[in-house]
Amino acid sequence: MRCHHQLLLFLSVILLILYNIESYQYSSTKTMRKKNKSEKSIITSSSSLSLSSSTLIQDNINNSMNRYQKNQLYFMHFSFAFTSRMWDMAIILLIAELTNNSLKITAMSGLMSSALSLIMMPKIGIWLDKVDRLQAVKSTLFYKFTSISIAYLLCAYLSHQSGLAAAGSSLRMILFYLLPVFYAVASVSFATITQQIETDWLVVLANKDENWLRDTNAFLSQIDLGCKAAAPAFTGLLFAKFTQSNVSLLLVAVNTVVTVMLYNLLSGLYHKFPNLAQKQVEKKAPKRDDNSAKKPEVENVVLGGKEWDAESLMGTFLSSFKSFATSGCAGVMIAYSFLYLTVLSFGSLMTVYLRSTGMSQSLIGTLKGVAALTEFCGAALFPFFSRKYGDWKTGYFAIWYQFTFVLLAASSMLAVPMQQSSLIIAVSVLFSRAGLWMFDLTTRQLAQVTIKETTRGRVNGQWKSMISFFDMFGYFLAVLFSRPDQFWVLTTVSACMVGSAAIAYTANIPINCTIPYRVKNFFPSLKFVKRSQ
Repeated sequence: MRCHHQLLLFLSVILLILYNIESYQYSSTKTMRKKNKSEKSIITSSSSLSLSSSTLIQDNINNSMNRYQKNQLYFMHFSFAFTSRMWDMAIILLIAELTNNSLKITAMSGLMSSALSLIMMPKIGIWLDKVDRLQAVKSTLFYKFTSISIAYLLCAYLSHQSGLAAAGSSLRMILFYLLPVFYAVASVSFATITQQIETDWLVVLANKDENWLRDTNAFLSQIDLGCKAAAPAFTGLLFAKFTQSNVSLLLVAVNTVVTVMLYNLLSGLYHKFPNLAQKQVEKKAPKRDDNSAKKPEVENVVLGGKEWDAESLMGTFLSSFKSFATSGCAGVMIAYSFLYLTVLSFGSLMTVYLRSTGMSQSLIGTLKGVAALTEFCGAALFPFFSRKYGDWKTGYFAIWYQFTFVLLAASSMLAVPMQQSSLIIAVSVLFSRAGLWMFDLTTRQLAQVTIKETTRGRVNGQWKSMISFFDMFGYFLAVLFSRPDQFWVLTTVSACMVGSAAIAYTANIPINCTIPYRVKNFFPSLKFVKRSQ
């Protein structure tokens, strides 16, 4: 019966995604027709500008994506998001089965993933700014394919053994502890591909059309949320029907097919749109040494009176942070990063706490499903609010809306008994998710249209590194305050971080954007805001 429910959920989400594709294409076609009509009327009424206007319309038509290409983009993103969510679910289930439900390997995997992302993403970002877009995708897909395939094959091999406790040979122990390594490499590969597509490729394809970029961001987020609900259900269905070793081998085959398909689809877009091949690279003048021999300039960073080599790990971090601080939207990205230090998110920590208070698994599952629907609604409503009120105002109301419900959840821990507060926490977090996803899309949109093409890789890499730091620090706090009666400490920290995010975002809203209350920008020297509303 459970398998039937999972299959029904999977099919329902797929139908919902397909319905939204048709609705989005219809609305986009309708908007384009209105735009063309208005442009034609402008050309008719202004004969002196007819030539330049018609040229502009022709350029927009040449640079726009037709319906087939849009479906390619959506299908590519759906395939990537679905296999990513399958990986997240399957590898944890396989590790839990192999280790007799021990949390040790799982915790090591999450910690190593965050640590590797924290260290490597700034350097990866600099690399993305230097190399060709298609070559970067090809290399990243190779690392993704290799790490995931090896991890699945290791699980298939180890599933024939009795698990970690009975593993007698040193070879088996080594194979068990290699799983977190491949898990971390795969996670960084997924993050790198996401960064390339969402922060660079989409901006180039938008061709400075913010409405197209806004609608595409919102719809791709809806696909993400649909896959977030459907992929675990489909993965659970596979585990219910087949053995662990067979599921591992099947997922290796799926990973191979999807990797080849992703490269072909991205390669097709790359060759169809010449702008993707015309990458702007930051140029630096060569400097001369004492012998007047030309050397490629390496911009070292000075901190605390010491000059750091830009090629070193610390120099790379400082160089990326310098680009990040002067990107024009650093305050917005810092505010967004604060949101990752929270337990009020229907994640694993909050789920364990709700179970400790006596809440049934069926009720927790139902609330998670409704929360996913709330997130979906937030992503769907973003384009409407953004067009009506602007990006900055939409983000302002979204983050304070989220903070209101998070504060209610944290306060309930101190005001009412544990059993009663658990329901308040669950319902409050449920409603806060709509604001979270609207704020997520707002920050993404602002970053996409603000960051220069020459520094997109390093700025977004530094942003991802900062997110990993707060995410990792959240797990560190959970280890320190691991008892259910200490959960109030984690919820209080979560509310403070969401409140800090709201204050930091509000402090960086441009002066010409009218909002009810303003907060002083505490870091004006970092040049957080360069773009007006």
